[in-house]
Amino acid sequence: FLIDMKKNSQGVWTITLPFKENVRDPEFDGLTDDVYVEHGRRYSYKVVVNSSSWVPDPSNPSTESDGFGGQNSVIVAP
Repeated sequence: FLIDMKKNSQGVWTITLPFKENVRDPEFDGLTDDVYVEHGRRYSYKVVVNSSSWVPDPSNPSTESDGFGGQNSVIVAP
């Protein structure tokens, strides 16, 4: 699934997802109830640039194979 990122006042693109137990917080009303992270779970992701290029997160050095000759970024939710 795709979730739009937002540019903050410092020019940094960010995304904020709720933890599973906070999915009903009004801050996250723009997301469906099945979009959340779980503590300690490992997630693979890519960033979509200009609606066409899927690239690993350039600010995250943790990567793994995407199974198609490229790389996914990897993060573990705290």
